[in-house]
Parts: sequence; structure tokens; C-alpha cells
Amino acid sequence: MCQIVIPGNPVPSPSRALEAGEIDRYFLPFDDNTQSSVFTPPDALTGVGDFDPNIGGNYQPVQPPENPPPAGTAFASLQQILEAFPSQDWKERGNPPNPNIAEAWEVAGGGRMSVDGPTTNPWCAAFVTWVLWKCGLEHIVPGMGSQSYLRYGQSVDWRDFTKIRKYDLVVLTRKEESRYGHVGFVHSIDPAANRIRMFGGNQSNGKNPLSNFRIVNRETTGLYLNQIRRNWEIPAGFDIPLVTIQSEQNTSGPTSSDTGVYETSTR
Repeated sequence: MCQIVIPGNPVPSPSRALEAGEIDRYFLPFDDNTQSSVFTPPDALTGVGDFDPNIGGNYQPVQPPENPPPAGTAFASLQQILEAFPSQDWKERGNPPNPNIAEAWEVAGGGRMSVDGPTTNPWCAAFVTWVLWKCGLEHIVPGMGSQSYLRYGQSVDWRDFTKIRKYDLVVLTRKEESRYGHVGFVHSIDPAANRIRMFGGNQSNGKNPLSNFRIVNRETTGLYLNQIRRNWEIPAGFDIPLVTIQSEQNTSGPTSSDTGVYETSTR
């Protein structure tokens, strides 16, 4: 089992001055003339926006390759860190904080954390920033806000679900307050059950490192799937969909009556 070593000395923040292009990409308002940045928030009543809830089809899971991805690749690093994550201790403790959460918070540019908890320091984005940092990938600093990852890397067209890959970055947005949401990494998807399963921090106070969220949210409040992003190459043999579509018969779309969807505090 992979162990996380917490250093005795403070973790140096990888903060650096953002270049002009990065500032534009991460923090300025969306440019409606830039196709990759355009998205439509869901209608408050139907929940239908930047997705197609009526795609239908008989979805079948695809078995992942049994061999490991090539060592030294970002994809291999993501696999190693995220697959070990559910067996590690990331539960919130209050004061003093869980040292794993505190390290992620500090790496993300939040400074020294004295207290962890959903009402003090929501840390889903800090966890994502920490994972990307551990993998040697570009990461946002400060990286404590989930919505700052809306423009990270390249957008994945996920409307037919066949372009989604394991470990892709998922950004969910809260309908009633679009500044906040949730962010994590793809574990698996189940379009028939209207679920996407995510590796993520700050899910049920750190108690559910693997949690389900709705793909299409027909409620008037709550989280909706806004973007799926990727900023790494997928090795040959691993660039495979998580599901295949066997038929195109069901066009009724998913329902909102599914269970097992976890709540999470958001930022």
C-alpha cells in the first residue's frame, strides 16, 4: 500500500507568478467567442444545459487493461496516487487538522492550516491541486477553489460518455451559486443510473473518497456536471472509453430518483 510521508518541516508552496495567458485562462470571465470556454448553465427548472440528458442507449462497462501504464508517464502517476487514495486516512479531524489535508492545503497555496472541516476550509480543490503537483503536472496556485479548474487543460466532450477516460478531471458547479461547486477525478460512470463516481477530497468530510454524483441534475438546487478536463497524454492501449453504447433505443433520459449520491461541502 502506498504511504504518504508528511514532512517535519513546512511544505514549501510551489506558488509562482502567473503569466498573462494563465491569468486570462483561469480567472477572467469566460469569452463567449472562444468555443472551448462556452458552456450553458442548466435551466433552473429542467436542469438541462451543457449536456444531452436524452442520449439513451444501452451502456456496457469496458474492462481496463490488466498491464500497468508505462512508468514515468503522468497517467501512471495519476493511477498510482488515486488508486491508493481510498485506503489512506483523509478524514477531517478538526483541530489539529488531518496532516494529509493540511499538506494538500499548503501545497495549494492556502498557507498553514490550523483547522479542517467543511465550514472552515473546503478542500476538494486543494486535494486536486495536491494530486497534480505530486504528478508533476501543471496546477493552479492558489488552487483552493473548485471553479478555477473550469479552464484547466483541454475540455473533454463528454455528452455521449464515450470520450471520458479514467482519472479525467471533473468540475461540478452549484446551481444556486455558480462561484462554488466540487472537483475531483473520474473513477467510473454509469449513465443508465445517472451517476459519475469520483475520487475526491472533502466528500462527506473525507469519509467517502469514492462518491457518486448525478450526471444530470433535474433539481432546482445542487450540483450539476459542468466540465470534464484533461491536461495529460494517455498512453497507447489506455485511451479507451469507460463504457460502450450497445444500442440507441432508450431516449427517456436518466431520472433524479437515484440513491447513493453523496453530499459534499463545496467551494
